[in-house]
Amino acid sequence: LRDARYLLTHLDHVTNPIENVFDFLECQMLCSKTAGCGRFVYSPSELFCYLGAGDQGVVDAKGAVSGPAVCPEDPAACHQLPTAPFPAETPEASQRAWPMNYTPTLLQCWPLNANVQPAYCKSHPPVTLEKSTHAGRCQTLHLVDLPEAESCGQNCAGNLLCSSWQERSEGRRGLSCYQGLGEACFGSEGPEVVDAGRLQHGQYRVIAELKGVQLMGLSFGFAAGSQQEQAIKRCRDICL
Repeated sequence: LRDARYLLTHLDHVTNPIENVFDFLECQMLCSKTAGCGRFVYSPSELFCYLGAGDQGVVDAKGAVSGPAVCPEDPAACHQLPTAPFPAETPEASQRAWPMNYTPTLLQCWPLNANVQPAYCKSHPPVTLEKSTHAGRCQTLHLVDLPEAESCGQNCAGNLLCSSWQERSEGRRGLSCYQGLGEACFGSEGPEVVDAGRLQHGQYRVIAELKGVQLMGLSFGFAAGSQQEQAIKRCRDICL
């Protein structure tokens, strides 16, 4: 769990914190080699490692990394759903709505590479959500230098941070590749595009139906117009 801290339960013969621990992997290793340890919490700013027999819940903690002594191949947070109304009226009740007593954290279920960065998900290759019709109008994309013999779309598919791509015709320069999140994709104007696409990396699941609920803090995507069903699909695709 990232940016989250277990409320650890007491573990005999351990004095917390353990100091000068290099990273969370070392902290987890210490837990796995300590009799009775089931949970750890690592604080990278202090290089502190905390060990516990178990936990009594999870709270937000910026920068902290928490986890079990040994990571399961299929964590419960990656397939379970709330068993009570979610979101609840309080943060504590929202945590208790889940069978494991905490809300899954950001990118918890995404595979990581050797540098502990999100890795390419081989089991679920990227899915094309839209082709050039609307993705070709997206603004605020940035120019990308492509490796030899690789198309703009192929390069975007291999980059987890790439949601939209465009091949643009730029006169004497020929074709250029632009990539990024993409904004204002549903306007009437856009660059001169030869081909384009919007991709979904990985999978998603619905954890709460929020029809009739106003969510605060969202940013404007586009004007919905009169085609409600089409607008709902496009809004979802932008979120993915």
